[in-house]
Amino acid sequence: KRLLATLLSIVFTCFLPTINEAGNVLPLPQKKQPKGGVQSLFGDKNTGNVSPLPMPDSETRRIVVEGWATIYNGNIEQARLAALRMAYAEAVGRASGVEIGSLMLVRNVKQVSDVVMSRSRGFIQSYQIFHEGISETKPNRYEIRMEAMVVDSGRAANGGTEGLRLFLELLDDPRILIMLPEKEFNPSKMGGLSNNSTEKFDKIDIKNKDTHVRIESSQAIKKTEHGSNKKDATNDGEGTVLGSAEAALAQAFSVYGYQVITSDDLLSQGLVSKEVLRQAKSGVTAQALKVARAAGVDIALLGVMRVSQEKIKPAGVPMVMVTAEASAKALIVSSGRMVRAFHQNKRASAPSRLKAYADCLDKSANGIADVLAWKIPNILAKENRETLIIVNNLDLSGAMRLKEKLANITGVEAVRFRQLPTKKIHRAELVLLTGFVRVEGERIIDLCNELFKIAVSVVNSNKYELELKFSNSLNKT
Repeated sequence: KRLLATLLSIVFTCFLPTINEAGNVLPLPQKKQPKGGVQSLFGDKNTGNVSPLPMPDSETRRIVVEGWATIYNGNIEQARLAALRMAYAEAVGRASGVEIGSLMLVRNVKQVSDVVMSRSRGFIQSYQIFHEGISETKPNRYEIRMEAMVVDSGRAANGGTEGLRLFLELLDDPRILIMLPEKEFNPSKMGGLSNNSTEKFDKIDIKNKDTHVRIESSQAIKKTEHGSNKKDATNDGEGTVLGSAEAALAQAFSVYGYQVITSDDLLSQGLVSKEVLRQAKSGVTAQALKVARAAGVDIALLGVMRVSQEKIKPAGVPMVMVTAEASAKALIVSSGRMVRAFHQNKRASAPSRLKAYADCLDKSANGIADVLAWKIPNILAKENRETLIIVNNLDLSGAMRLKEKLANITGVEAVRFRQLPTKKIHRAELVLLTGFVRVEGERIIDLCNELFKIAVSVVNSNKYELELKFSNSLNKT
């Protein structure tokens, strides 16, 4: 019996879990288990991760193209730009499969702008000119040969901002006018009213079993020296009118290469009066068009940004939340047409009111610019540009001949009379309908010299009109 007891004691000691002095059961040591996933075939010491090679956003290829343009009236710079446009359009056509036709960007800016907006196949990310100058065989021709890096498949890497800048340069750098004041609601709640102001509240309080809706609107009433109350004209019942939204938008668009003009620029440069600017901002289209042409812009963004603020306490932490609602239409200056541009809401919170306000405006401005920066060339390309041609000392017969010749210029889609010459008034006014890239004034001057063999001088020239005058009257022609 003693021998049997001794053997059982030895068995329990060797094969059962050991009991420590504290009475806890200690498990037997476990063998090391293999880790999940792919195991190394070369032992545990060779450790490492498998990392895939980075995949590019797009595949690009080099395309060598050539463009040329006729030098009109000795203007080499205009001829160079026209030759560069031709080469650019040819590179887009080769890579994208878009039928560019005559390979002239002047005529086919619509197709090219579609490629630019999509930033996919055919989008030119960069180009390098390796030869340019006046042709050795044709002295009136300017030639350019360049190498373009074009997206062959996929989408342009890094957003393609540099490619957009190149395209804007070919379009004579479209200029934007921003007239978008922000109006601050309920400024008194955040300390926005001055000490000599009071506030009148309108309240709507709706309650039911599950819902409680409370709406408050306020109107600033300014105390005069005589103690009477007068509505603050600057608020116009909607709060303080500010101008920082325009500055934020100008900064956001400048990143993409746009030239931007704001209301402050108009006043500081003396381009318009305060009253005309006020009418333009209030929605008078005729005045807005007048302001835009005085500024020499291609498109104007007209609208308003409404800003509201409130105090919040998420998790008991006092914060200020700012909400901005921005909406605007785009005025195409050359034709005077209005199109819808954008409508969006943005919100930002911060411990300080100023920080929340600035963050909200930056969000709104960057969001608007991210979309419109690529959309604006397409908007402009879809609309016909109208250029007014005024010719003095021209009779009816000469005006009809000029109209026929103008209609044959590459890039001109149609020509119509706005005013015909009479026996007393030897003046013709014609409207040229073209794509966004307008016909150079030098081309029209050269055509008049060839057609009438009489010296012609320029009276006025800008991107909207060209006024010419013949040295001798053509009334007897």
